[in-house]
Amino acid sequence: ASARRGRWLLALGFGLLVLGVLVGPERLSQRLRSMTDPQEVTIRERVYMWRSGFAMWREHPWLGVGQGGVGRLYSRYALPEAIKKRTGHLHNSPLQVLVEGGILGLVTWTWIWLAFFRFAWRLLRALGPDRMRERTLVVGGVAAVVAFLVTGLSEWSFGDDEVVTIAWALAALPFAVARHLPAGPSRSPALRPGSC
Repeated sequence: ASARRGRWLLALGFGLLVLGVLVGPERLSQRLRSMTDPQEVTIRERVYMWRSGFAMWREHPWLGVGQGGVGRLYSRYALPEAIKKRTGHLHNSPLQVLVEGGILGLVTWTWIWLAFFRFAWRLLRALGPDRMRERTLVVGGVAAVVAFLVTGLSEWSFGDDEVVTIAWALAALPFAVARHLPAGPSRSPALRPGSC
């Protein structure tokens, strides 16, 4: 297990090194600084959107403003200092779900992802070390979903059809692996298709 972890860390380090070489150290450090600079215009605008989103949510806490409600109502809640007075999304997936679906929508949305990660974790535990191909597919699907959700902290990832289609396809990998596990007493009922 420690040898496998060492290979993963080595691959991660190599990937970061390649990224640094391709992008260039100065450009990469400039980008990293701009991502954390609260005075950078796109960061400021996102903060304004988030504040406006919370104001919308406070008026509709349980069921939200409904699908597409941000686009319909944002101009009423836009802060005076905001550049954009109209937008269809808030540049934050959990906040968008909270505003449009309320607390009930956010709880349901969170439960879906927790069920996905629980299913993938159980599947990984059920796959032996001899099933490296299947384990790689599961880990790859989970890593893609994690990246998609992390990106959603500063974007409305679910609003980009091309990106969300790829994310759904990659999220299906653990289920595809579970579907092709051999039947028998060793196969956990929790890993049967259709169960989470």
